[in-house]
Amino acid sequence: METTPASSATADAPPPAAAETASADASLLPEDRRDAVRKCAAAGCCAYCTLRFAGCRSIPAYHDIASSRAAIERVCGHALVDGSICVACFGFLPECGNEALALSVVEQVKASGYAFREYSLTITLALSCVVRHYSLVHHINEGRETKLDPVTDVVDIKEVAKWLGGAGIPAHIGVPFRPMASFRVNLNVSHVETDAELAFLSQFKYSQSQRKSKFHSPMQNTSITTATNMISLMTPEQFRKHCSCPPAQVTTKYALVTSFTHDSVFAAGRYFKYDNKLSQTPWIIDNVRRGESSVEELIADVIAPSYEAVGGRKFSASGREDIDVRMLGNGRPFVIEFINPRRAYHSDEEFAEMQAKVNASTQRVQVAHLQSITSEQFNIIKDGEQDKRKDYRALVWASRELTDADLQCIRDIKDLKIAQKTPLRVLHRRTLATRPKVIHNADCELLNTHFFVLRLTTQAGTYIKEFCHGDFGRTQPNIGTMLHADADILQLDVTAVDLAFPPPIRPTPLLPHSFTIPDTVNVEDFNRASDE
Repeated sequence: METTPASSATADAPPPAAAETASADASLLPEDRRDAVRKCAAAGCCAYCTLRFAGCRSIPAYHDIASSRAAIERVCGHALVDGSICVACFGFLPECGNEALALSVVEQVKASGYAFREYSLTITLALSCVVRHYSLVHHINEGRETKLDPVTDVVDIKEVAKWLGGAGIPAHIGVPFRPMASFRVNLNVSHVETDAELAFLSQFKYSQSQRKSKFHSPMQNTSITTATNMISLMTPEQFRKHCSCPPAQVTTKYALVTSFTHDSVFAAGRYFKYDNKLSQTPWIIDNVRRGESSVEELIADVIAPSYEAVGGRKFSASGREDIDVRMLGNGRPFVIEFINPRRAYHSDEEFAEMQAKVNASTQRVQVAHLQSITSEQFNIIKDGEQDKRKDYRALVWASRELTDADLQCIRDIKDLKIAQKTPLRVLHRRTLATRPKVIHNADCELLNTHFFVLRLTTQAGTYIKEFCHGDFGRTQPNIGTMLHADADILQLDVTAVDLAFPPPIRPTPLLPHSFTIPDTVNVEDFNRASDE
């Protein structure tokens, strides 16, 4: 019996395995990107970077690089060259998929001394990676009808590196990876051989309306973002005047420096200051230190060793009292920011120990409610600076003899509006202006014919000394004008800062305190007034 010949379509059909491979290749390396694949391979890109410029976002394709490489070779029609260093990533991506790199990073993390509960990975590339990225894009786009966008059509090196390396570290480091974690492992990639390729950036002008960027060297005062912005404003023709397309071959691999950073952490509390010769922060005038210590140092120097902050610390408080003013009552809220701490987490018991240690180290300053707060809570101090109220107690002298009835005009104060021109004593550091302030209420008690205790509740930012003596008429009205006498403050205490921060958790008993009373004042009467 005569057999019927197979149709030509059937005869020409590829074997099933070959058809499956072709389909997989088409999915991995689309037809409209195969010119990019061939040009990148010919230029000296590694398989990882060839996939990037092909727009491949399949993470498994980067992990199974052997299969992806075979697909690239089928598209190119020849085997990729072994042993060459990639012109785009300088050999960084091939090693990101190598467990040895992850182990090396993990060992450095463990030796760094940082304590952390999760981590993120940041990568800083050599600036020449940006130049070569655009060089390859312009090379691919030459003669191409549909141009590749250098940002949206090409996968970023850092993204692929995190797919490869970020996933390998958790198994060895013992804590989870989270993109926004407070502890960061920073991989800084450099390539000295290609640094000279950046020289043209110092000559490039953003536009006619922008001044020329001034770099002392190709690597100085610039960043990946700046370099990208500058190059993206160039036309392909302008770029080609300065850079070869495709980029030149390289003979050396990347260099890697690993560093670590932890987000700032914050310790907060309230402090009491009993010494009227102690500034809040180190007092330095014309680079000369005045005073042997400060509130900040007496507190932070004791606490800081528990944090091992690589970047140091910053002390902030809800306002500040003058050096000769005591802080009593409920204390003044303060926050210490520890920058890049190696030890970021402390238990309630550890905070109790730190608070006790501060209070045992000095009687000039005491601390209460010491605790950890978030960066969002820290903003409470700043947000409340102009809205909060403050209470004061002052020992005031008047030039004329007073009776109790003379003080009634002060007791009658209720939301008194005053105008305060910048005091003479702070005019060297504050803008000259007249600031409206409010004296919410006042009370006073006569000690003898020339001295009385004044208690005030005022708007934050009110200059209490100037409200008493008038500052040569710069504060109106003032205690002097109300009493028709010269008036001045001998001693001043802050007795309350009306800010609910931080939450009260660990109070500290106030140390004994009193004014130093002039001989002309009846001490018994004054102590009675102080205790009420």
